[in-house]
Amino acid sequence: FDIFEDMKSMKLPPDLVTFNLLLETCSNAIECGYAECFDKASSVFDKMQEYQIKPNVASYNMLLFSCSRAARDSGPMIISKCFHILDLMEEDGLLPDTSVFNAMIDACAKSATGNDGVSVGLQILERMSANRIEPDVITYNSLINVCAMSAADGDTNAFANAQEILYMMLKNGVRPNVVTFNSLATIIVRAVQAGEITDPGAAASQGQQVIDMMIQAGVQPNVITYNAILSAVVRAKSGDPGQSQEEIMNIITKMSLTGI
Repeated sequence: FDIFEDMKSMKLPPDLVTFNLLLETCSNAIECGYAECFDKASSVFDKMQEYQIKPNVASYNMLLFSCSRAARDSGPMIISKCFHILDLMEEDGLLPDTSVFNAMIDACAKSATGNDGVSVGLQILERMSANRIEPDVITYNSLINVCAMSAADGDTNAFANAQEILYMMLKNGVRPNVVTFNSLATIIVRAVQAGEITDPGAAASQGQQVIDMMIQAGVQPNVITYNAILSAVVRAKSGDPGQSQEEIMNIITKMSLTGI
């Protein structure tokens, strides 16, 4: 920004490249923990209008990435800013790419609470469809991660919502990977932590559902999968302690049989 001020003092007019580099600097600073730089990014974008420089796809992408990266510290209000930027982009006849929409969904996971994040994430998916932009495995994995975050806030529909997203993914010909299912397994842990699942048997049953879905999809569970399910069973407090021990031993046996 000092360079920008130097350019002004030397009466050197900034161009599109100048502003895009400033937006990228803000985005990188936010990623390094300086969330307050989102306001600077917005200010840089406003100055583009002041200098009558039309933003391009890169300008908008950097601003949307800044939104995503600032989401954890900025709360739900950042999502409305993302949609506003997206509206401006479309008004300029420009379309963001899949990675930008994925970043917006990631912002939902970081900032929204409960089922609100899932609802907004699905709205973003609809915008992708309206713009004929194909979601990829990261899109769907991010949506399932939003469900995992909602489970931590006590959303009782988180697991069912994640399953619906998985079915949507398969229907659209996008192959899930181990990250997809590990996020599903994480929902069980979060539900236990939120007190929505208290029985070790129920936690183990949902964990088995995840493993069955993985096998059906041709995806091999890994140590993260089993550790998540094991964590859920161990942390579930109610029920018969003997059943809990039995479920734990069953999971450990399955791990050894698969070479983990």
